[in-house]
Amino acid sequence: MKAIKVLVLAPSLKAIGGVQSYTKTLAAGLEETLGRTHVRMVAVPGEPGLQKDGSSGLPPSVKAIFFLRALATAMLWRPNLVICTSRSRASRTNH
Repeated sequence: MKAIKVLVLAPSLKAIGGVQSYTKTLAAGLEETLGRTHVRMVAVPGEPGLQKDGSSGLPPSVKAIFFLRALATAMLWRPNLVICTSRSRASRTNH
């Protein structure tokens, strides 16, 4: 039986929070179950911040880097399962 390959798409893991803790625990559990070589994670390489228009969000360059890394990993590594641990709220504004 061929081992399953799992790609985890994650928010930035630099912050401390519930989603970050969940993501780290999920990845650790997958690695323990499937083996380290069968799990890869691509995390957003930055934190949302205040934009010029007063909204909170990720700069377009950070979004582009994350997208390109996720796409390249998915195309080259060809995972059987992709897990996204958080719906992005980076584009929402705080009014």
